[in-house]
Amino acid sequence: MDELLSHILAKRNEVPIEQSLLVGISGVDASGKGFITAKLAKEIEEIGFRVAKINADGWLNLPHIRFNQTNPAQNFYENAIRFLFCSDPIRFTSGPFPKKERQAKSRRSQDGQRGLG
Repeated sequence: MDELLSHILAKRNEVPIEQSLLVGISGVDASGKGFITAKLAKEIEEIGFRVAKINADGWLNLPHIRFNQTNPAQNFYENAIRFLFCSDPIRFTSGPFPKKERQAKSRRSQDGQRGLG
């Protein structure tokens, strides 16, 4: 864990302060991604950085839908994620965002989560 944390912090130092660093944790079902993410996030926050944890498990279809022995890669690509689960369309934006714009986006996102948006 210490080696991973050191690597993340080293990469953070390579990125301009106005930009964010995206760190992805991947693995098979029940491999401990959430556990590792929580531990890393706690340590990074204790150093003084802000952390946003994004969990995609709620977007996944059940295993019997996303996994199939017939053409497994194509089936996973077509059926792994429930994009229609969300009532709002997914919006992809390019970055980096200037700090003030990122803060405004974050506040709008938090307000929406609290039902204020």
